[in-house]
Amino acid sequence: MIRRRIQILLLTSFLTTCSFVYAGFDLDIDDDGKTEALTDGLLVIRYMFGFSGNSLTSGAIGSGANRSSAQDIETLLAASTTELDIDGDGSTEALTDGLLIIRELFGFSGDTLIAGALSTSATRQTNSSVVEYLNTIKDSDNDTYVDSIDTFPNDSTEWVDTDGDGTGNNADSDDDGDGVNDLLDLSPLDEAITDARLLPFEPDSGIRLSCAAVPRVGWAEDGSVVMYHASHLTSGGGQFRSVSSDGLSFSASEETPEEVGTPIDPDELPPMLRDRDGFPGVVALPSTSDRIWCNGGTHRIFAHNADISGTFGSGVTSLCSTDGKWFWDERDDRVTSPDSGLMGVMSGIAMNDRIHLFTMDGQSPNDSGINRHRVWHYRSTDGTGDVLELLSDDPLNNGETSEPSVRHNDPQALILSNGDALLVTMQQHMGPIHPDSHRTGIIHGWRISGDDPTVVSPEFPDGSGGNTPLITPDAMVEAGHDVYSLNDPSVLDLGLDGYRVYMGVLVDIASYPEQPELNDCVARESDDGAQMAWVILSATSSD
Repeated sequence: MIRRRIQILLLTSFLTTCSFVYAGFDLDIDDDGKTEALTDGLLVIRYMFGFSGNSLTSGAIGSGANRSSAQDIETLLAASTTELDIDGDGSTEALTDGLLIIRELFGFSGDTLIAGALSTSATRQTNSSVVEYLNTIKDSDNDTYVDSIDTFPNDSTEWVDTDGDGTGNNADSDDDGDGVNDLLDLSPLDEAITDARLLPFEPDSGIRLSCAAVPRVGWAEDGSVVMYHASHLTSGGGQFRSVSSDGLSFSASEETPEEVGTPIDPDELPPMLRDRDGFPGVVALPSTSDRIWCNGGTHRIFAHNADISGTFGSGVTSLCSTDGKWFWDERDDRVTSPDSGLMGVMSGIAMNDRIHLFTMDGQSPNDSGINRHRVWHYRSTDGTGDVLELLSDDPLNNGETSEPSVRHNDPQALILSNGDALLVTMQQHMGPIHPDSHRTGIIHGWRISGDDPTVVSPEFPDGSGGNTPLITPDAMVEAGHDVYSLNDPSVLDLGLDGYRVYMGVLVDIASYPEQPELNDCVARESDDGAQMAWVILSATSSD
């Protein structure tokens, strides 16, 4: 509906400036969905010759016509004499206007169309001018757009091709050809404007992975989708890996442990992570680092200093790589939390030649009695990411609160095609883990400005204002998932087809009898004894 309204506005603007204005009349006289010589053309020329009643309509009404009585047809034609003046001489005559209509509907063209059928006072005296006018009162495909403004006059499913690529806007996922999917394009009919918006996500059917949590999803070099994730009883993403060719069906998980190393002895190499191909936490550095433990480094993974699988830390450390796949621990911190702790889930992106890091940080309350555990924003002092500085301790305007239900948690960022970034967060603890409550965990979206990354604003997916959630537990329940908590979102860019968000989700195993393995990974019980297990589910953006 949004797409159609935009196209109608565009067509209205066009119609008000063109030489022939479509006033609502077209040559489908009997309203049977077709414009044909032996029905519509015959009705017109008979009427112009003075036929009426049964002699007007006999044998000239199409099957399925919605206008079949002689009275209705006479009323229509009597009110349309101006539109039926085909040669533009100010009168409506059978042997000129009627003949031009029926000839054109029979397929006449060129001189054979107009020969002997123009009055001496006609203002349209050429074949092209007559055809041009007829196209303003003819809707060949009955799609409500007359042929003169219909790019596809014989295709009832299409009428506009904004970018001229031969694919109509209804089938084209990028109407203006600016590289931004129409679902995300704030100006889908203007190629000069590439600002993107976000849309709500619709739940996908089925389970992506059982007995798994904390998904981190990206594209591998070979084009497969790689999901790094935790087990059902651990926190922090990345200890296991699974792959998929379509982003929906994933292989059995494999462990991705650290290589053996000695982090204490300065003469030994620090611990090294195995191949992180496709890991979304990998940040390509705008400038090469020359630090002692990152000499020649081109990529980093940022993590809190409690180690990569711990829960909270007091600062941000990093792992360095020269190829973006094999990483080693740099041993020291890029920045220390002003609140001395509770640094948790974080996500880094490169924008404007700097590294921007969004992380859980702060204590509630801290030593000054202020509740500051929420998303914080750090930025590197240069393109290497060697040193980070605090930009904002509340970029999402959460305010001071100790109430977890209003706090946004676990940020994950993704660069969008227009240069902005999408930041997804979750609100946890919206209600008790109980079969009568499906209110725990809501996924929200935020925009980070590519022009000024210090500007972080909530997305308005429904256009009404306010931080409308991208996906909610209730939406998952309505789609058939028996969920109790949505957690740890990770977004995958699907190209022009949109985006998919993956979440760690607590489900009631009783609702998934086809997944017997869930009985082996019960994580907790609800208030009434229902058994819960972690799985990974997904939802995909759509209109």
